[in-house]
Amino acid sequence: MSVQIRRICLLLSLYSWFTLHAPGWEVTPRALFPTLSGVMLDSMRRLTEKIILYCAALAFVRSAIEEGANLDAFREKPTLTVLAGVFAIVISFPLGWPAVAALGLLSIKMQTPWIVVIGGPLIYGFSHLVFLFGMYLSGAVYSLIFCRWLTRVIMERALSWTASSQPIDPAR
Repeated sequence: MSVQIRRICLLLSLYSWFTLHAPGWEVTPRALFPTLSGVMLDSMRRLTEKIILYCAALAFVRSAIEEGANLDAFREKPTLTVLAGVFAIVISFPLGWPAVAALGLLSIKMQTPWIVVIGGPLIYGFSHLVFLFGMYLSGAVYSLIFCRWLTRVIMERALSWTASSQPIDPAR
């Protein structure tokens, strides 16, 4: 297969995953790409299903689904350290690109490009350090809880999509 056909196949499989099962959409891949044959569309669907089944077999995904990962840990009152970490994470966002843009405007107004040339990377790097410090303070526990829940939700939806499709012939 050529690179262009592979790109079209990837985009088409992503498109079908996110939009074809949404209510109210009448657009089909065959209507968008009439040159693609039904065989190619079926092979893309089989490939997508195999990827979903491979991901579902991973230990992290299986444990998240079996244990019914949820967000109950977020109902507990957070400690002062966790709150400080979340505050640092929130503060890091305006220190990123908005601060670089403000330095750019200041540089244009003062007719001094060195303000943004030197200050831009410095302030952006500082925002990363503040973000990492916030992640360190808030801890990896909450991040892991959220990732397990998100994995469970996404994989249950993907597996239900796989189960509703035609059975895969392993010989194909």
